[in-house]
Amino acid sequence: MNQFKIKAWLKENKKSGCIWLMFISLSLCFTFMQQTDNKKEKIQARNLDTYIPENFVLVPVELSNGPSLDGLLEYKGIVDLYTGDPVKQRAEKVAESVKIIRSPRNPSYFAVLVPDEKASFLIQHFKAFHAVIQNPDQQKKTKIYPLTKKRKRTIIIELDNSSHF
Repeated sequence: MNQFKIKAWLKENKKSGCIWLMFISLSLCFTFMQQTDNKKEKIQARNLDTYIPENFVLVPVELSNGPSLDGLLEYKGIVDLYTGDPVKQRAEKVAESVKIIRSPRNPSYFAVLVPDEKASFLIQHFKAFHAVIQNPDQQKKTKIYPLTKKRKRTIIIELDNSSHF
């Protein structure tokens, strides 16, 4: 019965009905927008350090392929880290299955979550990394690899002391 009364009222008062419908829709839109803004403020209010597990640290890293990750990595992921020059085929895997996050305040910066005892290794030995995105569904343990010792190249020149003139 109520539906019939509303339809009859809308037929008689088309302008008033349209105004009321617009008012209700706008108020719903504003309410929804305000709720999403409040959620964003709550999320941004928390610092990233609240999400760091015990015995882990968040290490800011410089990525040589950071701009290319912009279209591939939203705000977090799993990566393997390489050091060296991948173009010259001298890249060496440094870390495997490392969780990486994008800075919420500046999206061009990244940080990796590593065990506390391995952080100094990453900081001391490397300047820039190359990140390769991994499947997040694979359940691999985070591994940090030690550097392989570089072979020293030596040139041995043997001279024959006996001169034959």
